[in-house]
Amino acid sequence: MATKTAASMDQHEDHEQLVAGITDQFQGLYDSSAQAMYIYLDDENKSCNAAFAKLLGYKSPKDWAKTTLPFPEVFADAGSQHTLVSAYRHAMDSGIASSVPITWKTKTGKPVATNVILVPVDFQGHRFAVHWVEKE
Repeated sequence: MATKTAASMDQHEDHEQLVAGITDQFQGLYDSSAQAMYIYLDDENKSCNAAFAKLLGYKSPKDWAKTTLPFPEVFADAGSQHTLVSAYRHAMDSGIASSVPITWKTKTGKPVATNVILVPVDFQGHRFAVHWVEKE
């Protein structure tokens, strides 16, 4: 069994704090928007609003964020994984926003067709992807 090094634990704690900070920054929008939203740094460090958690069949945003497995495999339908990852990479590498069709998988595996607006946002020296999700 692999153990985490002190450096990787420090980075993980740093990422947790970054996600908490950007979530605080977006909390008013999370609370007031009827549209599903989530913010993604990496598979372990992400947050969402109640509308996104509900869309995917999770009890709460915290329940949704607990999942640390590869994000595209867990949440995106197989046919949408490449599209989601490609849009994310363009946002992270080139600062390019996009609007893409994504079919998600609910907690029970049911597909949910959506349109996703993905926008890169820099916060405290790190680039995040902020996603607005609208059910078709």
